[in-house]
Amino acid sequence: MIIKKSQWSKWLIVFFLMSFFTLFQMPISKYALGVAEKNTSTSIDQQITEIVNEVEGENLNSQNDKEAELEINHHDEEINVDSNEEGNDESSDGTNLEDIEESVIESDGEDSDEEDGTEEDSINKKKPVYLTIDDGPSIVSDQILDILASYEIQATFFVLEPRVRYYSDMVNRMNIEGHKLGVHGVTHDVKRFYASPESAVNEFNSTRYSLRELTGEEHYLARTPYGSCPYLSEEQEKTILQEGYKIWDWNVDSRDWYFRNERYVQFTISQLERLHQNGTIPVILIHELGTTARHLPLLIDYLLANDYEFIPLDLEGNPVRLR
Repeated sequence: MIIKKSQWSKWLIVFFLMSFFTLFQMPISKYALGVAEKNTSTSIDQQITEIVNEVEGENLNSQNDKEAELEINHHDEEINVDSNEEGNDESSDGTNLEDIEESVIESDGEDSDEEDGTEEDSINKKKPVYLTIDDGPSIVSDQILDILASYEIQATFFVLEPRVRYYSDMVNRMNIEGHKLGVHGVTHDVKRFYASPESAVNEFNSTRYSLRELTGEEHYLARTPYGSCPYLSEEQEKTILQEGYKIWDWNVDSRDWYFRNERYVQFTISQLERLHQNGTIPVILIHELGTTARHLPLLIDYLLANDYEFIPLDLEGNPVRLR
């Protein structure tokens, strides 16, 4: 085949161009890759910075909520509670937060037309209330204890054994400041706790031993996970009582684990008013949650303004039981 001179020229030009791009392709690719890597690195750095800032700026109470509910499902079944839509400040019975606050203010400053003797008798006649706090100790224990100390009132803490060991300083503070301690088990698990009479007693004993090691005292107040009804069998109850424990349930369930806001206060107060009409001493159940601690002063203010006196549970009283 004969190649003309003009064709040779074209082939030389093509060869030259191919050589040129081959020589400069590598540096260009490396440069482009470097820019991409730099941009990617910058983007990742920015994301990390944003995440760190977000974590560092998180509200402590939000962290409290996550920690306090660790490995604890506060209820296994769906409940029927009129929780209302978010932003509605009215509870299922019509109680309103503003009404609660006004009630506190009026109770503190209202004048009475009664005679001096009758008024004095009314003031001195306090209504007992038991405030019981489950599932601690936890990262919010300090906050709850600070609140109780500021009001100079006592409560009863039903504690879980793993947390007793982990938050031993909180247990010691509870004990030193005059609060009562009760056992709440180890697993907070229905299947494991109620598996047999022995399993229930063993969980209580394990918690009691850990408390005794820290406080030097025996603690026989007890509360079973999720309450004694309907899970606790007659045989299990008999075995627990023979061991010396006194089982306390509650008659006012705040459902704080359900509402997760100030509405648990409204729900609690509506039950308190009904119990007062029946002459029943309230045993209030709340949990160690950040949202519970945040709104606890509102509940305490209401109780104190309405002549309630906080007293801790003891082994001498008649336990309240779920039916």
